[in-house]
Amino acid sequence: VRTGMTLLDAEWLLLCDADLATPIEEVEKLFSADTPVAIGSRALNRQLLEARQPFYREWAGRAFNKAVQLLGVRGLKDTQCGFKLFRGDVAKRVFARCRLDSYGYDFEALMLARAFGYEIAEVPVRWRHQEGSKVKLLRDGFRMLWDLLLLRLTFRTRLRETE
Repeated sequence: VRTGMTLLDAEWLLLCDADLATPIEEVEKLFSADTPVAIGSRALNRQLLEARQPFYREWAGRAFNKAVQLLGVRGLKDTQCGFKLFRGDVAKRVFARCRLDSYGYDFEALMLARAFGYEIAEVPVRWRHQEGSKVKLLRDGFRMLWDLLLLRLTFRTRLRETE
């Protein structure tokens, strides 16, 4: 993800999950936000959830998003929805400074975008749970939590090093 976002030369870059849990036509809503970064959100309008995750995955996702709000990016309700739009120049600047190779790249990129002063819009989007997720709840959940804690502890130092 990091390599693609820094090498592509486009006016806008969309990150979306390969399973297209969020239909691609929802990108129009992100463009309508008219901000340098717009992220799809399952949390803002639950009526747009066409097929929900099993309760334990939904609960774990909500708990993790609370941790992200506490330790990382305040004010965003769903940082892990795999549907994010970045203006091209913003994507290059942000992803060139990302270090995480795990599923935590989402919150790292959003933390950097916010630290650089870019406005982030959170937009309700349609979403449908797709069977066969590659995310393993316990293993990847603990890894993402660990990454979030390390990122929080080292973030200010890393920002100074990249300026």
